[in-house]
Amino acid sequence: MESSTKASPGDLTYRLTGERHTDTSEGSVFYGPNTEYDEQVFAALGIEEAFDALPPVVPSTDVCGTVTASAADHTGLPEGTPVATGLHDVAACTLGAGVVDPGDGLLILGTWGQSVAVLEAPENGVDGLPRRYLDKWLRYKGIRSGAACVDWFVENFGGTWRREADERGVSPYVVYEEAVTDVPPGSDGLLFHPFLKGSTDNPNSTGGFYGLRLEHTPAHMLRAIYEGVAITQARALESITLDLDTVRLTGGGAQSEAWAQMFADISTRTVTVPTERETGALGAALCGGVAADVYPDAETAVEQTIGTAAQYDPDAATEARYAALVDAFKEVSEAMDGPWETLKQLGEK
Repeated sequence: MESSTKASPGDLTYRLTGERHTDTSEGSVFYGPNTEYDEQVFAALGIEEAFDALPPVVPSTDVCGTVTASAADHTGLPEGTPVATGLHDVAACTLGAGVVDPGDGLLILGTWGQSVAVLEAPENGVDGLPRRYLDKWLRYKGIRSGAACVDWFVENFGGTWRREADERGVSPYVVYEEAVTDVPPGSDGLLFHPFLKGSTDNPNSTGGFYGLRLEHTPAHMLRAIYEGVAITQARALESITLDLDTVRLTGGGAQSEAWAQMFADISTRTVTVPTERETGALGAALCGGVAADVYPDAETAVEQTIGTAAQYDPDAATEARYAALVDAFKEVSEAMDGPWETLKQLGEK
């Protein structure tokens, strides 16, 4: 079994304060308006004895303790510094992107791809995992390889582009962007499924190019990857809720203007990119700011710290072309439902 070195907010606050806590976004074993654990969940799973071992639940923007003398020695933080409980990673990215109100949507374009919507109540929305978020709720679903699909492709097949970047003295991503923009929307009939590590809906799903022909070039394949990721995440957000007022795009992939425009054209919604790139770190910092009374609440913290770096409006002509591509994407996905399991088994032999 693989081990993980990823630390949760509860691990960090314990090391800083010496006290065990969790927050409402990390706890995830309660329902409705309550912020206490639901003992029925543990009874249903047959692990009632674990209930008494659970740490107290402290709201994300509240103080859960102070820095101990030992933690001060190790970190350089002053002893007695108040520590905020913090947030689950997706929730922290959501807050750091400025997404706080019901009707707000977020597309996180990182190694994974996450589609997130803020809702008033857990029963709102249709699909995706519900998780408590401040005094509201999130629903989200993801693919396990978002921008990772591009990294996989250019590492294996992008040597020519990387050499060109070295000769020009620019980032390889500048050259990738140019290659993508030289190909028309729809990649001349080439389609890509970005499920190189499956998805949260179907861990056994696999990736693939469909419609590949002799006239297609590596640039066509790269653009098809961009489009396949954008279609998957836009569809995921739409499956959660259609009641969206705003959509924000964040993560490393949000730095690509071509990719951001694809998200706008495919989702047929205006997409904005926040000013802060490291939204997870900012979300955690804003929790600390509220806990320390720098801001009266999370909404004010967002209003005073986060702006819009770029805005992308959907292009009507491109929307129509992408509508046909999305339909083809759905048809291929449905046709692949059976073969996915077989292909996974073959890959394991």
